[in-house]
Amino acid sequence: MKTGQDTGQDTGTPLVDAATLLGTTPAALRKRLQRGSVPGYKREGQWFVLVEAALPMGSPRVAHGQPTALARTDDQRAADLAMVLDRVAAMYEAQLAAKDSALVAKDETIAELRRRAEVAESERSDLARQLAEAALAAASAPPAAPPPPSAAPMPSAYDDTPVAPVPAGGFWGWVRRAFGGE
Repeated sequence: MKTGQDTGQDTGTPLVDAATLLGTTPAALRKRLQRGSVPGYKREGQWFVLVEAALPMGSPRVAHGQPTALARTDDQRAADLAMVLDRVAAMYEAQLAAKDSALVAKDETIAELRRRAEVAESERSDLARQLAEAALAAASAPPAAPPPPSAAPMPSAYDDTPVAPVPAGGFWGWVRRAFGGE
């Protein structure tokens, strides 16, 4: 890109010097030159930046040979730094307030859980006392009468009640005889 080289207005500033004037690194400025976002040209393998054209509108212009014309004053830098620090402090204060409210909520939850634990412990003590009283009463009471026998006791696998013999051929023999298989 050859902007302004032939006009004689700005003969171009070497890349390293222009990066210092513009407050950026030579690598970043080189990328901008290659993308065409900063005006400049390449001569004999070296980049030259048209610093006057690269400045944003309304910024102070550079008097040739005076790199400090672009530099902001210490008061401006201090004011900018104070503004940034105020923003960071406000952000941290908001984060701390959020964490404080979260801690209060956790403290309330812990207090509620402790209260529930005390109630549960009290109920457990009452139940243990009632169980001990019931066991003591059961030990001192006369034995209970056995239940009356039912009319038809259920056969058990352990009693000696005889079971009807299985017909010859077992279940499948019965199926064959019942459905005409034999």
